[in-house]
Amino acid sequence: MYFGIFIFIEQKLGKKRLKKIPSVVMHIYNKMVIFIGFGIFYHDNCPTVGSFFSTMGRFLSNLFGFSGNGFFRAEEFTAGPYNESVLSSVYLMKYIWIFLISVVICFPVLRWAKEKIRTCSIPVRAAAQLASALVCVGLLVICMILLVSSNNNPFLYFRF
Repeated sequence: MYFGIFIFIEQKLGKKRLKKIPSVVMHIYNKMVIFIGFGIFYHDNCPTVGSFFSTMGRFLSNLFGFSGNGFFRAEEFTAGPYNESVLSSVYLMKYIWIFLISVVICFPVLRWAKEKIRTCSIPVRAAAQLASALVCVGLLVICMILLVSSNNNPFLYFRF
């Protein structure tokens, strides 16, 4: 029903009007609707849904700098043993590589690489295909390692 409301609104706006909206705005809108929908779906009673929205509000205010907190504080790296006050920096340092790879992949790097490889000789193209397959297998292994090492269960349906 939740997503149906948004489908109804988008149908009433019409495809011509939606195409005039910048793709960045539509992408942010899409992610927020999905994020809120999964949050509502995850929580099975009203009080926990309310706490989800308050936590999400704090998260967004921290994310966009409205709460006065920075992305990380330099003193957190020299604070000694980790505690909750340094948790954001711990996560930043633990997952910075995922963030950096994600930023690079957001740009048209793959299209550029495919165009360069298309003009190369046959052995280079074969090596590129092999490298592509190995990268896919490597990413699968990394995803499995991250899923196994995490504390929470990412599969929402196991709750039911």
